[in-house]
Amino acid sequence: MCSSDLVAAGPDPATRARHLFHRAVGRAAGEREVAVLVELAAAEGARFAADRAAADALLSVGKAPLPEGIDRAELAAWTSAARAVLNLQETTTRN
Repeated sequence: MCSSDLVAAGPDPATRARHLFHRAVGRAAGEREVAVLVELAAAEGARFAADRAAADALLSVGKAPLPEGIDRAELAAWTSAARAVLNLQETTTRN
């Protein structure tokens, strides 16, 4: 999830999960899918809050500059959630 999506989706984790899922998959997420993403983001947020170096390492990949005013552990947590969604079979074209 890019930082602008994180801000646009607002602070509510369920709303963020729905926004993330819809942007990646192109359909509304089911309630179980939302719950799984919220749980994943919470677990990853706790992990990155305890290990700021890991959050910095994850966020150092890519060309986009990191915005000011967004907690790096929170952004890293939602980046992990986005990676999980992007690895779903629904988002991957297979030949």
